[in-house]
Amino acid sequence: MSRDSVEARIAQYGDVAGMARDSLSLLAVYEVGVFAALLDGPLTAAQLGAACSAAPLRLGPLLDLTAACGFLSKDGDRYGLVDGDAAIFDPAGPYASSLGFSDVDLSFGRMARMVEVLRTDTKLPAAGSGGEANAAERERFLRYLHSRSLDGAEEVADLLAEASPRSIVDLGCGLGT
Repeated sequence: MSRDSVEARIAQYGDVAGMARDSLSLLAVYEVGVFAALLDGPLTAAQLGAACSAAPLRLGPLLDLTAACGFLSKDGDRYGLVDGDAAIFDPAGPYASSLGFSDVDLSFGRMARMVEVLRTDTKLPAAGSGGEANAAERERFLRYLHSRSLDGAEEVADLLAEASPRSIVDLGCGLGT
């Protein structure tokens, strides 16, 4: 392998590490409630810290990174939602539960144990794979599954209305959405 190809490969690994850092920052900002807090308009890091019960000095760099990635707007020292994103984060709207951000701590906790799983063949409980999971985790998974299925369910319902089938079978793969 030439030096140029090794350096390109190292850069590729660095890019993936950067994406992981960016993703974790975005998820942390989401998890503490920044996007929901910004539904009423732009706020400073200090105001967001107070609204989200988060340390403003720690939150500020994550807000800057999230804005640099294009997921927040920044004007001076005030952060806001990107134009058009309010509908995504409106808790009463159809999109908030379909972001794939549910159970961030749980998901990353499992991902962090991946080396253990590979070395010991340990099975981790997972609500979505039939594994043992507590009732709250299973309920969150089913709510997430329902929200992710709504668009497809509407499309199938439209097709079924046109076809007028005599019967329909629900294979027990969730809530029946």
